[in-house]
Amino acid sequence: MTLAELEAAHKTQPDDPDLAARLAEEYLRRSKPTEVRKLVEAVLTRHKGHPGAALVKARLLQRDKDGAGARAVLEEAVQANPDNPRLLTALARLYTQTNERDRAIQTWESLRKLGPPETEVLETLEKLYAAANRPLPHVEVLAELAARQPDNLAVRLQLARLHQANGSPEKTEYWAREALFVDVGNSDACELLLTALRAQKKDAEAARIDGWYK
Repeated sequence: MTLAELEAAHKTQPDDPDLAARLAEEYLRRSKPTEVRKLVEAVLTRHKGHPGAALVKARLLQRDKDGAGARAVLEEAVQANPDNPRLLTALARLYTQTNERDRAIQTWESLRKLGPPETEVLETLEKLYAAANRPLPHVEVLAELAARQPDNLAVRLQLARLHQANGSPEKTEYWAREALFVDVGNSDACELLLTALRAQKKDAEAARIDGWYK
């Protein structure tokens, strides 16, 4: 709907919260904060935690540099709508931006559990788990990313290194081979594979591979 159509629809259905929230979003795009605030406050007064109105109000508050206010609005809306992906994404991004790692992880994980997650969810969780030094969930997220991105060499190398650090030569071997399928000449993957093979006493195979790469 165009702005004019939304205005006309809202005029005939002033109590429709979804229409009011959509109109507020259009006003926000056109930098009309007074109109935005009037609409979203009216919706949220009648419909506590309304997803569309809460998202628009939070964006307006963030534009006004009121991060705490935006956070409060989103938290209240998520409490009322715990399975709404748009609300969870907005709140997770806010927690990530403000370096609230534990809250960010919890919120991104809530999104991940809703269904097949967006790549942003997995990539952000990967960074958060790496920063928090939490290897087990870190490996799980990386493996999910690897399954989704068959040509991602960096993820496969990272998985091989993590399994090597965790003392799992079998899994190190697996992910090193996966990395070599992506880039057969990658020296890091080759070194990881050789180390894993030797740790498993697969010396003959290690010698053959070592000979190929020399």
